[in-house]
Amino acid sequence: MVDVLLIEPDAILGSTYKKILQRAGYKVDLQTTAQTAIHALDRQNPKLIILEIQLGEHNGIEFLYELRSHPDWHDIPIIINSLIPEDVLGISPLVAEELGISRVLYKPKVTLDNLLSVTADLVKAKDASAK
Repeated sequence: MVDVLLIEPDAILGSTYKKILQRAGYKVDLQTTAQTAIHALDRQNPKLIILEIQLGEHNGIEFLYELRSHPDWHDIPIIINSLIPEDVLGISPLVAEELGISRVLYKPKVTLDNLLSVTADLVKAKDASAK
């Protein structure tokens, strides 16, 4: 089973994040578009999704609504890791809860250690709730 589905359109960042997460012991599936991420979800059930909102054809918000329309994917926690600051995203607390957004991180202010820490916390919480 994949621990983390990473959706990152930037090849360099995606590769860097994947390597760091794998070194920390996670099984990571890197996808670059919302469409390929949905297809990946059809094959696996990750413990966590790390999502850049700025995607090509379908944006990250559209992806989240499609994700949450499937009952099997309702409980997957989401980390938004984006170049868009949280206050500019305009996601209300109610919408964040509805879409299962656990954390919003702003890439320019997030270290790799911080991303790993947030990931670890959410995967542990997911594992604990599954028991």
